[in-house]
Amino acid sequence: MNQRSEYLKQIIEKIGGPLLAAIQEVAAKNPASAGDAAADAQRFAELLSKTVQLSIELGKVMEIEKANPDQVESIRVAAAALAGPMVAAQYSQNGKVPSEQDLTKLSGTLETVMTFSDNYPLSAENLQRLKEMDANGKAVDTHQTNIQFLQAFTPVADAVATFSFGQAEKKMMQDIADKIHGKSKEICESVFGKNLDEGQRKLAELAILKSLTDIYTECHKTEVTKLMALQDPGADAQSKAITSLWQNFDLRAGILESLAENMGLSSSKTSPAPAAPPATPQQPPVEPPPQASAAPPPSTPQAPPAQETSPPAAPPAGNPMSMFAKPKDDNAAAPAAPPAQPQQQPPAEPPPQAPATPPPLTPQAPPAQETPPPAAPPAGN
Repeated sequence: MNQRSEYLKQIIEKIGGPLLAAIQEVAAKNPASAGDAAADAQRFAELLSKTVQLSIELGKVMEIEKANPDQVESIRVAAAALAGPMVAAQYSQNGKVPSEQDLTKLSGTLETVMTFSDNYPLSAENLQRLKEMDANGKAVDTHQTNIQFLQAFTPVADAVATFSFGQAEKKMMQDIADKIHGKSKEICESVFGKNLDEGQRKLAELAILKSLTDIYTECHKTEVTKLMALQDPGADAQSKAITSLWQNFDLRAGILESLAENMGLSSSKTSPAPAAPPATPQQPPVEPPPQASAAPPPSTPQAPPAQETSPPAAPPAGNPMSMFAKPKDDNAAAPAAPPAQPQQQPPAEPPPQAPATPPPLTPQAPPAQETPPPAAPPAGN
């Protein structure tokens, strides 16, 4: 992301986002005007103009004319980022664009805050604590953690002060704090297990608690809006509203927990478990297969050749003992050795011995009969 893209992202997030959210919230309260894109665009332009006007007033309060000339523009942008949510809040609460008088009241209030800041010394530690007001996962001391817990419950306190469903504000706030705090601990343990140390667990619970307070605030406002739409919201309607409020809160908290688990945030809790299964399945399959496959191959190839070489020698005799009788008749001990060694094939030895035996029997008889005839002629004389 280049510098311009990052700049536009911050402008949309700090200024455009709050204004658009306020427009949608007011439109939701007035269904008749919902869906009018031209009216929403006109309203956004008006709110943006009021934001610029308020940022100029804030610049005067901050005395930016005394700042370094190179920093003036950046201070004006920061002032606009502060003014945007203020204008959005005014429009969300009143349902109309802030007037000149409203902007004067806002700038006057902020001027009082600037005067109030003079009562505290400017130091790096003070500045750091103000920066770390929101729970952002950074390691802080115990006092700052407590401040962040209070900061996280600020929207809830504002919602309860606006409408407490007929209950005492202090008691209702205490009940809400207990339930949200308990839910944050439950989700933290469910997602991260017990692998976190005390400091990490505290930061994780704080971050989850901040999300849960935002969820509760929205659920609270939704139920208040429903009650205000009724003509006579009695005690029974308020009791049902509280029940519906906590049902919606539990539903959204469950979705948040499921989202954390599916995004892999619980890998620290589940990492040891997957490590064991891969180790066990690899060992059993490796050992048995080589032993099972090594035994059959030597037995199967050796058995067939022994059976194939023995049948050719058996047919002439028809008896297993004839293997020992055959060498005595043929006077050849060499043929008995070849079947025992299938790799050495000595069939070459029997063929030369077979042709050697027939010649002495057949060719010697004819020459014995041809020699007597030449002796007959002298006897006739």
